[in-house]
Amino acid sequence: NNNNNNKATTKSAKCLEKAQRYYTTALATYRNNLKNIPSSNTTLMNSIRLNIASTLTHVAHLEMRRKELFRAQQTLSQVLELQSFVLGDSHATTLATQKKIGTLSNQLNSLYGTLEKMLDLSNLPVRSSEISSDNFLTLFLAEKYSDCIDFLNTTTSTNLAQHYNNLALCHHMCDDVSSALRCLNEGLDLLGSGDDVSSAELLQRA
Repeated sequence: NNNNNNKATTKSAKCLEKAQRYYTTALATYRNNLKNIPSSNTTLMNSIRLNIASTLTHVAHLEMRRKELFRAQQTLSQVLELQSFVLGDSHATTLATQKKIGTLSNQLNSLYGTLEKMLDLSNLPVRSSEISSDNFLTLFLAEKYSDCIDFLNTTTSTNLAQHYNNLALCHHMCDDVSSALRCLNEGLDLLGSGDDVSSAELLQRA
């Protein structure tokens, strides 16, 4: 079962990488074409702008699949700017993008709130005995948060929800909000997966 899950995860990751490369190439081509079109040819320019917007929408979906919500919101903001310019603010396509951004904003606000609760309620970043090593605590209390992240990434943990909780805290202390939210998402997903993890604290904080 674990082997099959690992294979599926690896295959999915490879598909996402392949799609990302395709869209990155497409965006570069569209943007290069846009530069070389005479400004008088507004019809063709607007057509390419919409192609860029469509491609960026696909990129945002990939980012959401990877749980990079903050980055996806920024990407969709670019889409909205292009669609508003070409189609107008009241067009159905523009309004649909606005709705997606609003949904993402609500998710981000919820996650920000959860992360703040986690920080407020955590007297120490680690309560799980398997990661509560002197090395980690020494690094954390010395405010060497990047070293903490390196330590956690090289530590094998059976309590994965707590592991992601700890990573989220350290990324947050490094002002890397996107990575903190990604780790928090991973931890919250594990709590809903039926996995027998001793992370009731994390669930209560959420």
